[in-house]
Amino acid sequence: KPPAAVLRAQGRWIRAVCGGMAGCDSDGESEGSMPALEPLEAPVADEGAAPTAPPAVAEAVIRARRRKEESLEEDAVQQLQGSKPEDSSLPAFRIVHNEVHGEEEEEEDWEPPEKEPDLTMLQPCDDETCEKEFGYPKWPKEMKDPNYFKKELERMRTDPRYNKNLGKAAKDQEFWNEAARMPWAKVLLRKEQHWTDRRNVWLEQYNTVMQANRGREYMGELLEECPMDIKRLVAPIAKYKIVESLLLSVYRESEETGVPFDELMRRPETLSELHCARQRLDAGGDEEAQRLQDEMDEMVRRAQEELAEERKREEKERGRILIDMQGLKIALDFGQKCKKDGLVEWERGNYEEAIASWRQGDETLRKFRAPRKSVNENMMLVDLHSAVLKNIAQAAIKLERWGEAAEAADRVLEMNSDDHKAWFRKACALEGMGNFTDARLCLERIEEIAVGRADRDRLMKDCQTKREKYRASEERHAQEQQRMLKRGLRRGVFSIDRGGQPLDSQDASTQGGAVSSGAGASPEPLAAESERSAEDRGQRDTEAAEKKDRKRITRDGAWDLLADLEEAYKDPWFVKRVDKLIVDVMFDPRRFTEHLAPVALDVQRPVLEKWGFEPSADGLLEMRRALQDHTQGPKKDAALAERAEAVTKALYGSPQLNMYERIMVGACPW
Repeated sequence: KPPAAVLRAQGRWIRAVCGGMAGCDSDGESEGSMPALEPLEAPVADEGAAPTAPPAVAEAVIRARRRKEESLEEDAVQQLQGSKPEDSSLPAFRIVHNEVHGEEEEEEDWEPPEKEPDLTMLQPCDDETCEKEFGYPKWPKEMKDPNYFKKELERMRTDPRYNKNLGKAAKDQEFWNEAARMPWAKVLLRKEQHWTDRRNVWLEQYNTVMQANRGREYMGELLEECPMDIKRLVAPIAKYKIVESLLLSVYRESEETGVPFDELMRRPETLSELHCARQRLDAGGDEEAQRLQDEMDEMVRRAQEELAEERKREEKERGRILIDMQGLKIALDFGQKCKKDGLVEWERGNYEEAIASWRQGDETLRKFRAPRKSVNENMMLVDLHSAVLKNIAQAAIKLERWGEAAEAADRVLEMNSDDHKAWFRKACALEGMGNFTDARLCLERIEEIAVGRADRDRLMKDCQTKREKYRASEERHAQEQQRMLKRGLRRGVFSIDRGGQPLDSQDASTQGGAVSSGAGASPEPLAAESERSAEDRGQRDTEAAEKKDRKRITRDGAWDLLADLEEAYKDPWFVKRVDKLIVDVMFDPRRFTEHLAPVALDVQRPVLEKWGFEPSADGLLEMRRALQDHTQGPKKDAALAERAEAVTKALYGSPQLNMYERIMVGACPW
């Protein structure tokens, strides 16, 4: 049947024609006068026109027209099926979407026209190049096999144990959650997320560059309005980025405060900075400009780190954000999804994937809470968040990330101090870090919680097993220390007569001079220390007598001692303290060396006690001399000396500040 709009248009046409024709005797004549299928708009009747036909006449004409169209459709269907009526003189028709079309000629096979590829939608490079140069997540080796996805698709079509979505409707959210758990789907999602992150970083950089360009243009115009003395001061050094950054900061301050730019440029503080920069840049040139830029970048980096820490502290003090029930439902659903994703990967043995999923759930659940009157909803959120954190702790223990495991367990205990699983995971983390004393305290807390529980016997048995394991580990450690001590005694490491005794082949090859490896060391270059003179017999005898009264270490012990010192010097907490000291003394090498010793002694003291030296400045000097036996002199160990120099560099803070080089070459103070 024709569409309703066509019928309505035909009805209006019939009423208009029949209303203006006096000789319309029959429906047949009226029907024969109608055009093919083109509706006409009804003309507007004048006041003197004849009255329209009764409604019955129009309805009869519509029914006749409808019967004729139905017959036309039947003929068209027969034409499409290849059975054309013999006595029909009507042309061939085809029906597309309930529309009748006229006769058409035979068409050849249609081929889509060739279209040039849209270069904007193409990947900028192949997968291998993107992975190497742009850091995109890599496809696993098995997925690079051409037959991998053929087998994967076959399993997804036939195996419901592998494809949990087989036969399920795509409108369910669990369908998409299950699809995202496929290994290849995870890689695709991570590639997409990496691309999104790169795009956001690029947009941020683009905005920064554009703002800097606009500010540079405005700043140039404003400089033209400044006094001539300021122009002469700035013009020779305006090409350096450090000067440009200083001028841009003045321009931004002018925009924020509304103070004129030339007035800010005439301030004593600004003029002092410009004169200082002009003096240093005129003397040092490009090298000094690069050094100034590095120092400023480091100060900016430290300021950004402090700001990030302050934001974290504020977020922790602020607590969770209040959210409505709809938002809480979304957060709980997402947290449950991440929890299940992690459990699936854990069962597959993919511990990295599991902990990544649980971290994602933690990032969402830690932010929100329901209103305080909604006790049940908040309890659901706490239970789910606690379960996710305990899973993170378990995965971190499996991956030997003891710090992360202890932190996750502590966060669980902040929400529920009677969670025995959290206490047990904390004990395992402390065990991994070698802190058996605090681990035993955790086991005692578990035994207190176990009172009155149905599984008390099992918990007590687990705690007893852990205590026996701790005892065995401590005994094994003590035996190892005893063996090391006996080995040193057999070699005469701690003998006061060692200086006059012949050494074995291994120890003889390790005797040498000295190298600085502690904060009490002199900041002068290592090569500046004098060696013993073979001609001066009296000086040699005096030094030999002094060496009889101090402790010594073997070459293997020197390697281990340097490793302990490097670990202490590279601790993030210590590096931050040294960097802060460098900034506080304004990069002055003399002032830095004066204040470094007490700062470094805090991390050197445990190393001194471990190796049997006095935990003081005197013990530090004695340890230094013990190291110098293997790192200086005609028979020094070159590899050990190089290792000692690397440890010494670690003592002087971040490499970006170049404080070690400043001290060694006598750089000019800041």
